Amino acid sequence: MSSELDRRTVSERRRLVLQLGVATALAGVLPLGACATFPFLPDHYTFSVAEMQRAVARKFPYHKRISQIVDLTLDDPVLGTRPDANRLSIGAHAHIESPFLQAPADGHFVLTSALAYDRERQAIVLRSPAIDSLDFPDLSGPYRGEIRGALELAVSQLLEGFPIYTFKPDQLSFAGVHYEPGEINVLPKGVRVQIVER
Repeated sequence: MSSELDRRTVSERRRLVLQLGVATALAGVLPLGACATFPFLPDHYTFSVAEMQRAVARKFPYHKRISQIVDLTLDDPVLGTRPDANRLSIGAHAHIESPFLQAPADGHFVLTSALAYDRERQAIVLRSPAIDSLDFPDLSGPYRGEIRGALELAVSQLLEGFPIYTFKPDQLSFAGVHYEPGEINVLPKGVRVQIVER
């Protein structure tokens, strides 16, 4: 009886050592900013402002002719976070030309956007971007509303659904079990995306 108990104890120890060895080996391949609670998968991913800035910068400079009366160019985007509203902010320079203006107008705007998960593309995307502030010092008063409308249309077409991060297949599945982003939280220095079983 004692011999059998000893054999079981040795077997259990070997199994535990093997599990720890595999877990330790795989821990080295987990992404930065991730903490493993699922077997060999993190329970969240964290994206820095710098990572998201690089993603957004790929869409700029952007040129759009709107309703054949406004030529709009957007450039120099700067991404930030609004943790209090759980939104990202994007500020950019805007250059506008129109036959209705005496001269081209330059200004700056800031928009904010929510974040959502697009399951089809397996990506975290911008959702419902909206102009938060608009500053065109040399633009005459009567046209301010029209300029804001043109900007909102262009921004909506440019950034709605734009992916700031696309997951690789092995980041959301393991051994036939599938996972997906759950809660998305905007933090002061980035975005934290919870990973849950689908």
